[in-house]
Amino acid sequence: CDDFTSSCRRVLRTSYDLLGRALSSVKFGRCSTSATESFHMSRRAASSVTEEDTYDYIVVGGGAAGCVLASTLVQSANVSVLLLESGGDMPATNNDVLNPSKWANLLKSNVDWGYRLTPQKALKNRPLDYPQGKGLGGSGSINAMLLGRGFESDYALWAAACGGEGHWDARSLEKHFKAVEAALRPFGTCKGSQLADAIAEGARSVGCRMDQSEEGFVGQYPRGGGLYPAQTMVREGSRLTPYEAFLRPLLEA
Repeated sequence: CDDFTSSCRRVLRTSYDLLGRALSSVKFGRCSTSATESFHMSRRAASSVTEEDTYDYIVVGGGAAGCVLASTLVQSANVSVLLLESGGDMPATNNDVLNPSKWANLLKSNVDWGYRLTPQKALKNRPLDYPQGKGLGGSGSINAMLLGRGFESDYALWAAACGGEGHWDARSLEKHFKAVEAALRPFGTCKGSQLADAIAEGARSVGCRMDQSEEGFVGQYPRGGGLYPAQTMVREGSRLTPYEAFLRPLLEA
């Protein structure tokens, strides 16, 4: 038992040292006074985080989930949060991050971890690229910016695999979808461009179902095939990354 405890301590110390050398950090806090309540957030280099610092929560990874989780914790409870992210501030390291038209330039760049899958038998043993965002906002900072809930039937399958309703079924996730969608409005859309209109007309001519609503499938689940205006994570001409949507407002508060 003593040997096991010592081994655990060595692993934790090694992990801490590696994190201290490799990770940049964002520190969150919440402070209250008798009259007002406010949030504050500061950015610090990982080297300034010491073993004596204490936090109520440590979130490892500043991707989409990490950004939302850290933001929610700070705003919903009287806690301190340390968010660790190894890639730093993406827009500061690559000017193409916020430019929607240059998203393809981000693949295999300094803001992409550049992973590759093992050779796939079904693809004649070809390995596939597996882009993953390297920096605050994670893959939401390098992807193609399309937005949608997905098929309700998929969530039913996941719920069944996790113990039934109350876990991953669409009804249980509804409030979370609505919260994210509210934070991201107004959505960008491809509707109205000459190329999009031409594609829509071609699809209509061969009998494809059309969804003419301004927000397409945002706020609902798609059912079957069809064509609808693509919602994008773009606001005022710039990519809206998870970091820009959920963390920067705290930084600027």
